[in-house]
Amino acid sequence: MKILKDMIERQHYKVPEKIVFVRGNIILKHTSPKKLIDIGCLYNETEMEKIDQIIEGDFIIEENTETFEDTYYYASGGASALDKTGGFNSRYHIIKNYDKAIDDIITLSNLEIDEMNQRLLYRVLFANVYSSMEAFLQDTCVYYLMKEQKYKEAFLKSQESLSKEKFNLSEIFDKISQVDYKILNAVENTVFHRLSPEICPLFKNTFGISFPDYEYIEDNLTIRHDIVHRNGYSKDKSKFHIISKDKLYELIEEVDKFVHALFDEFEKLK
Repeated sequence: MKILKDMIERQHYKVPEKIVFVRGNIILKHTSPKKLIDIGCLYNETEMEKIDQIIEGDFIIEENTETFEDTYYYASGGASALDKTGGFNSRYHIIKNYDKAIDDIITLSNLEIDEMNQRLLYRVLFANVYSSMEAFLQDTCVYYLMKEQKYKEAFLKSQESLSKEKFNLSEIFDKISQVDYKILNAVENTVFHRLSPEICPLFKNTFGISFPDYEYIEDNLTIRHDIVHRNGYSKDKSKFHIISKDKLYELIEEVDKFVHALFDEFEKLK
C-alpha cells in the first residue's frame, strides 16, 4: 500500500457545489432549516472563480423560498436575519465535516514535538480517525432516517426493542408523536464502530445499502479499543501499541476510501 507523504495528496469528497451570486443583500426570514450549504457576504463578483447563477437585487429567504442543498449563496452586500432563523441543512455538511475532521488530524500529526509526546499524539489521533468515521455514520443515519418515512419504518422493523413494543390502542396517537424521539434516541445509543455485528446490518436493513470493504478498519479496531480504554496496552498487558505516522496515514487512507464510497451509495438514494 502506498502511504501518501504527509497526506499532501489526500482528496476530499468532491461535492457537486453550485454558486449563486446575489447582487445585493441576503435577508433571512425562515424559521425552519433551509436546504443549502452556506451563505456569505461582501464578496467581489469579479474575484469569483465560478458563478452558476446571478440574482439581481436582494435575496430574501423565507419559508417558501426554494433553495438547494448543493448550493452556496454569496452576496455582494450583507447578510442579515430579522429574527432567529432555522439555520441550514445539507447532506453535504456531513461529508464536509468528516473531511475537515481528518484534515485537523493530519495537521496535528505534523506538529514538531519530542518523541514521547509524539507517540502519545499519534495514539490519540489514531483513535480519533475512528471517532470521525463514527460521527459520519451516525450523522448520515440520522439525516436519511428523518428524510423519508420509509426509512423510519424499515428502521423500526429492524430494531427488536422498538418493533416489539406493545401499547393499548387508546395510546396510539401519543405513541405516533413519540416515534421520531424513539428513533433518534436509539441511534444516539448505537455504537457506530461495531461495523460487522450492528452497523452493517442496520444500514442494509434500513436503507438497502451494503457497506464497501472495511476489512482493514475492522482488523485494526482492537488497537483503537486498547488506546481508548487502556492507553495503548492490550487487555492482558502483553502488548503496547506504538503508532507510527505511516500507520496513522494508512488508517486514514482506508477510512477515507470507506467513507467516500459509502457516501456515494447514499447519493444514489437522493
